[in-house]
Amino acid sequence: MNVQSPAISEGDEVHDGELSLMPFQTLVNHTLGVHDYFDVASGGKMLIYTPARLPEVPRPPQQRQSDARPSRGGFRLIGTWVEHRGISKRPGDRTPVTMSGFVVSRWQWRRGGLPVPDLDQRSPEELIELLADPMCSLDQKEPVAQALLARGASAVPALIAHLDDPRVFELARNIAPAGAPAAYVDVSIGERCRELRAHIVAG
Repeated sequence: MNVQSPAISEGDEVHDGELSLMPFQTLVNHTLGVHDYFDVASGGKMLIYTPARLPEVPRPPQQRQSDARPSRGGFRLIGTWVEHRGISKRPGDRTPVTMSGFVVSRWQWRRGGLPVPDLDQRSPEELIELLADPMCSLDQKEPVAQALLARGASAVPALIAHLDDPRVFELARNIAPAGAPAAYVDVSIGERCRELRAHIVAG
């Protein structure tokens, strides 16, 4: 069976981009979660709220803390816009403030992260677990998939065992034809295992 499911609900939006390198200070007190700036791939910035802090690209070991980092990581975010009101946090200022922000319900790390080590020493089962790890970006997962393909027939039993695995491999893949309205589906681990198995069987 094709293990895919609709990725977004009515009212949700999907945004790609990167965590901003610009530090952010919210003007009002809120209870919406961790806040950050997000550089949207299509242009502009938006204020985002997440239940917990998103993972970030680690600094190279030789880079000083004072040096500018090239990127904090690329993400796909799913969520909804909210408008909230509060009192300014500036000392002595009780002016009412209204702000709009994007509350993230689901996310996927798509670009960034260090290469996963020792892939050639890991079992097919361990490699599949890496494909399902939300703390591995899609960039990091591509070499993992290639390592599974390199195992050939020896990886097939593990791939078959995960054909019905519902965990998410890729969040909100747009499967609509070019020029058509976006149609997002979550691609499961089961579907990715099916794709890899087909490659191996086809030789």
